[in-house]
Amino acid sequence: MRVQTALYAAGIPAPRPLAGPLAVPSGPGHLTFEEHVDGELADAHEPSVRRAMAHGLAELVRLAAPHASRELASTWWDWFAGPLWPRPHSTQFDFSVPSGAWIDDLGARARSRLTGWPGEPVVGHGDWSVKNLRFRDGRIAAVHDWDSLCLLPEVCIEEVEAFLAEYESARGHPFTGAERSAFDAATVYAMGYSARCEHEPGPEGEFQRLLHALAARAGL
Repeated sequence: MRVQTALYAAGIPAPRPLAGPLAVPSGPGHLTFEEHVDGELADAHEPSVRRAMAHGLAELVRLAAPHASRELASTWWDWFAGPLWPRPHSTQFDFSVPSGAWIDDLGARARSRLTGWPGEPVVGHGDWSVKNLRFRDGRIAAVHDWDSLCLLPEVCIEEVEAFLAEYESARGHPFTGAERSAFDAATVYAMGYSARCEHEPGPEGEFQRLLHALAARAGL
């Protein structure tokens, strides 16, 4: 909430925080309150939308740099240590299904490539997807899901290959070869979680097919 408030003041289209976080008296969890901002959903396959998203994320990373703190390290999903996957975010997902072992194998290999990655962590939005953005007149009007704010190496903040070129342009310089290799591994690892959520006996779903393609490109 402190970082969201600071970024709102700096001009990032974050809803203005109003109160919180407040502990829920009747059980676990916290409540936050923020200003409502109107806007429309957009299609991330549109180049103009993808470009706006890339520039928006690059600006967020730049303005959030002074607020880097270990407090923003994820307590839910540690990309570099501990269990391979975090606890599923919904009880409808069961990661113990043994037929999903091939996803676990790819995830472990991808994470091993990231282990020891020397890149400095940055503050970014861990779920920078179009579902968490609202647009108005071709520009981002609101960024939501601020509990996804996290401290990770920059190559781990990116999760979609089609977004990479736009983001490199927005940040002002391209990733190095080593960074691209780490980016590929991060993409496979992030997609592995989605594929594990999707996985159940039967025909492969969209995330599983995409995971196969990404792993092949990354040489995993």
